[in-house]
Amino acid sequence: MKLIPVDKKQCQCEITSYEPWHFGGCPYQVKRCENKPKYIIIEKKKNPKYGKKGSMSVCTRCFKECEKKFGKNFFVVKEIK
Repeated sequence: MKLIPVDKKQCQCEITSYEPWHFGGCPYQVKRCENKPKYIIIEKKKNPKYGKKGSMSVCTRCFKECEKKFGKNFFVVKEIK
């Protein structure tokens, strides 16, 4: 499996929103965060699904959400300069 490279221009988090009055298709919409990234987060351990360490760029808001969901010991953080 090929991993997607880090994008230093746009946050790589996907945000799910629910639109209850959506006509046709799925009421859940998934959109990529449009904020400029501030950090690159790198998994500390190889992911058992694909045997590699993943990394992605995240904005400040998404970084806080990642910390809530996974904890501070799940990834290494590098600031984008």
